Amino acid sequence: MSINEEGFLSPDISQWITKHRKDNSGWFSLTDQLNRLGQRLMLTSKPPQEDNQKILIAFYFVRVLSAFQGIIFLAERGMTVEAQTLARSCLETVFCISAIAEDPDFYKHLIDADTGHKTKAANRLIALPDALKGLTPEQTKNIENFVQSRNESENKGVDLNLYLAASKGGLSDIYDTLYRYLSNKAAHPSLAALDRYFSEHKIKWGPDVDDVAETLSAASMALLSAIKLFAKILGQDNYGQDIEACWNTYQTLIEEQTKEVDIEMSKVAT
Repeated sequence: MSINEEGFLSPDISQWITKHRKDNSGWFSLTDQLNRLGQRLMLTSKPPQEDNQKILIAFYFVRVLSAFQGIIFLAERGMTVEAQTLARSCLETVFCISAIAEDPDFYKHLIDADTGHKTKAANRLIALPDALKGLTPEQTKNIENFVQSRNESENKGVDLNLYLAASKGGLSDIYDTLYRYLSNKAAHPSLAALDRYFSEHKIKWGPDVDDVAETLSAASMALLSAIKLFAKILGQDNYGQDIEACWNTYQTLIEEQTKEVDIEMSKVAT
């Protein structure tokens, strides 16, 4: 079946994977290198079970690495809006890692956020007349007891504050720039997110995209940040040279990307 018939699920997508990897060979080379480095770090780390800070960072790192691999899987197929949405989620996890790395007690905010979410969900279930019909009497009683205990407690929970996490970890500039950009351009159903689908009064869709490099640069920055923090907190000093090599490659690719944008902007201006 062709792409016109099956979209991104068509076997023909393999041709676009080859094309996108060829056209963005520098970025894909870096992301492949980062992925292998992330895998080695994850598999060789042994966080002590009694250390909340290291355990949480290790778990969050697994989440970042898995999301990163999903971004690459999508980007090479030209599914960049989906990849950028996942990159935004990846950054959220990096914000939490940075906050925990800076403040080991940040886990208390995470606990309160979990409590707040469960309290809101339970209260909503109780308020909806048909929501409990599919539950057993025991399950319903457990929810009612939980709601009662939460209402009697002074700690009502909070909302997860990702800006607080980013600020605490020194990443508020990334939150205000790249994170907000990915939110408006990809993750949210904004008008800006619809731009990619319009071309001369017709719908544009499919794997023929020109923002693969942009997507990979966002993913690389996220994983690089997570790798640096993970290696620092988990004491993986033996990976310092590998991390530095990836960072230097990233900076070189960003400089080249910036020059290309400047050239295109100058063409538009003239």
